[in-house]
Order: sequence, then structure tokens, then C-alpha cells
Amino acid sequence: MNILSINIRGLKKHRKRVWIKDMCCKYNIHFLGVQETKMTKLELFRIKSKWGNFKFDYACIMARGRSGGLISIWDPNFFVKTNIWCGDNYVIVKGKWKNSIEDYYFINVYGPQRQPEKTNLWNFLRLFIQDHHGKVVLFGDLNEVRDISERYGSLFSSGDAATFNSFIQDVGLIDLPMGEAWTNLSIGEVGHNTVFHIKLKGLKHHLKQWYSQIKISKNSRKRGITNSLHTIKDLIDSGNATNDDKAQRITKLHELDNIEKLETLDLI
Repeated sequence: MNILSINIRGLKKHRKRVWIKDMCCKYNIHFLGVQETKMTKLELFRIKSKWGNFKFDYACIMARGRSGGLISIWDPNFFVKTNIWCGDNYVIVKGKWKNSIEDYYFINVYGPQRQPEKTNLWNFLRLFIQDHHGKVVLFGDLNEVRDISERYGSLFSSGDAATFNSFIQDVGLIDLPMGEAWTNLSIGEVGHNTVFHIKLKGLKHHLKQWYSQIKISKNSRKRGITNSLHTIKDLIDSGNATNDDKAQRITKLHELDNIEKLETLDLI
């Protein structure tokens, strides 16, 4: 199974949804977890636009104010939901993969920023994982680190880290040497309760790179149209413009107007 987890910091912009859709297609994603959707009402067209087709099921929690919001999306041809649990900082989906008899619990998390909400979340998840039998997949933006070496550009709290480490220990999580992933191996049964915290490195870098390419292409197109319009204008001013030149001017003006309308709608 392929799982993608991403903190998108708002789904309003079309280019973000297209980027997620492209990632899902490229990596054959079966289960998608999105944090910080900032959606205050359910908008199916936005969910569909980041999945790429209508063959999806989903569970979500709306944002409160201008922050938060979680969406989990999956392909029902591969995974069949049987139950969901939702809170301000988590969406849990229980179900079975096709041709599998085991229950899976997919836990999409957006960790709180402050105490006591942090501790309350880890306590809830600890009890939930311990009380439910099946394989658990945990992913998201936890907003927490295990030690000071993982904290860059912000304050490190040893107390918060200790609470987080206690949660990891209590549910048997093991730090895997596979690039920002967690796993849980139950005593006496390897892989019984495997928990993955999956993040794709460099997502921010790739997003900036992708948008930069789009912006360069758009600016180049605008520049070409503007140059053509200037050339035609000079021909008209000098009285040397043909009917074809005048018709081309109208076409170029329409193209420029369409680009500016798309920019206003934030579609390019």
C-alpha cells in the first residue's frame, strides 16, 4: 500500500490541489491524508480535484476558524471502510484491504501546538491503539519531536518531548531507518501492529519548484503576447498594418485577457 501524508496549509488554491493529484498519480497512492485543509465547509469538488477521479471515499473534520482541518481519502476498490472516528486533531478510518481479513486503522493526525492539548491527544491515541485489535497506520503532521536535534527554527520543550516519547514507548513504536517513518512491532508477533508515520522529504522544495516552472511559463507567454501587440501597434501607427495584422491583434488581446482572468481566479 502507498500512503501520502501532507500538510497543505489550505486547499483554496487550485495549483495546490493539482499538485497533490499529480503526486497521487505518480506514486500510485491508495490512501491520502491531508492536514491543515482550512476548509470550513464540505466541498466535494475540492476533494475530487486533488484525488483525480470520482472513485474515492473520504472522512474529514472541518477547520475551526482559519486553521486546522483534516481529510483522509482512499480508493474504495482497494480499501473498504467499516467505521470512522473524528476529533479536532485526528481522523481515524477503520476498514479492510480487498482480499485481506485483517482490520486496519488509518490515523491522520494534525498535532496541537500547545499544552494540555498535546498530552490529551497522545493519551487518547495511546488508549485507542491499545484497545483496538488490528494493524495501525499513523501519519500526519504531529507538531512534535523526540529530541532537540529534530527541532529547527523553533523552541524545544523537553517536557513535551518526554510526553511524546512516552506515547511512542507505551504503544511499542520503533524508529525505523527508512526516512522519517515509525513502526510498531508487537511482542511475539512481528508486524502485527505496524504503525507508519510517513512523510515525503522535500515536499516544500518540489512545490516551489513546480510553481516556479508554471510561473515562468505563464510569464513567458504573457511577454510574447505583449511583444506581438507592441509590434502590431507600431505597424498600425505607421499605417503599414494589414487586415491580418489587425485580426491578429484582436486574437492576442483576447489571449492576454484570458491569462489575466485566470490569474485573478488563481488558476495559474
